[in-house]
Amino acid sequence: MELTGLPFTATMISLAFICLFVAIWVMPQLAGTWLKAISRAGLQILVNVMVILAVATYMNSSNGWYSSWSDLMGAAPKEQVKQDGDAAKAAGVQVPGAAPAAPVPTSYPPLPQPGERLQKYTYTGTESKLTGQIWVYLPHDYEMPEAKDKRYPVIEAFHGFPGSPSGWTSKMNAPVLLDEASSSGRMRDTIFVAPQITIPSDVDSECVNGDPGKAQMETWVSKDVPTFIRKHFRAEPHRDSWAAVGYSIGGYCATLMGMHHSETFGAIANLGGYVKPDFATGAPWAAGSPRAARYDLVAQMKNKPPAVAMYLQVGKQSPFWPDVEAFMGATHAPTSMKSVVLLDGGHRWDLWQSETPKVFAWLGQSIPGFKPRH
Repeated sequence: MELTGLPFTATMISLAFICLFVAIWVMPQLAGTWLKAISRAGLQILVNVMVILAVATYMNSSNGWYSSWSDLMGAAPKEQVKQDGDAAKAAGVQVPGAAPAAPVPTSYPPLPQPGERLQKYTYTGTESKLTGQIWVYLPHDYEMPEAKDKRYPVIEAFHGFPGSPSGWTSKMNAPVLLDEASSSGRMRDTIFVAPQITIPSDVDSECVNGDPGKAQMETWVSKDVPTFIRKHFRAEPHRDSWAAVGYSIGGYCATLMGMHHSETFGAIANLGGYVKPDFATGAPWAAGSPRAARYDLVAQMKNKPPAVAMYLQVGKQSPFWPDVEAFMGATHAPTSMKSVVLLDGGHRWDLWQSETPKVFAWLGQSIPGFKPRH
């Protein structure tokens, strides 16, 4: 019986109700002796345990955290990996609106925390007018005198909901994994940028632009943040040196960047994400708004695939699987797709974290701007 299936969920909820009804019927009869008192306590504990298990089963079924018993027990998930198309070609081809080559500016604003690898900013976007956090993790040699003319590729990384940029430095452990990838020669030294994608923090933005008066989050992450990075850091300008990476809703955001903003991002990686917005706090537009069609990436992939190299990890038992499967099936040139389908894995942190080193290695092996230079 599958952990995320209706039969198992219904069984656990039914057992919880049965235990409750039995307790209500039996408890009055268990009064008096110490043995009956122990039985009453045991019955109360049983009812509470069954209620907790029923709630946990329902939550797991709704969110797809664990998809099978082996997954719950910590077994490594089985997976199917497939590569379609040429990633280097997809990321390196010229597209309309792509940033041209430009000389390195003669000066940049001073770092707010000189000598620190992690720089934290609060920035107001000139186009979106949103004010949010931008965390930047710098390469180890960024401030060294010998690297003063060195440019670096950029990863713009999107967190989940609820969440903040700190998700990448804490649970995802991205700085350590990034340093391991660069020090081992699997990927070039890279500027890692984690912007806030929930403004306000309690609203699930899905990185979309809402109706007038609502947050213009797509503009913030696709225009304002890249502009900020180019003005403040020695970033490579070409799209084959820019990648969008995200987990959960951040995975949808990364895919959105590839579909709508290939002039900036030549590669994307979607970890446990999806391809249609799934608002936890309600859509930021009125019912029937034409804006909704803009964010159906399945339909767009069928009609107008972008020249982007994509890396997509998804659990086959995930509630998002049908749409993601349709998205992968619709992918064709000039898009390149590497898909990692977890046959018995769910939707949770440890799966995304364990995939992150593979994403960095894929960037270093397949995307021209991230390949090590010897």
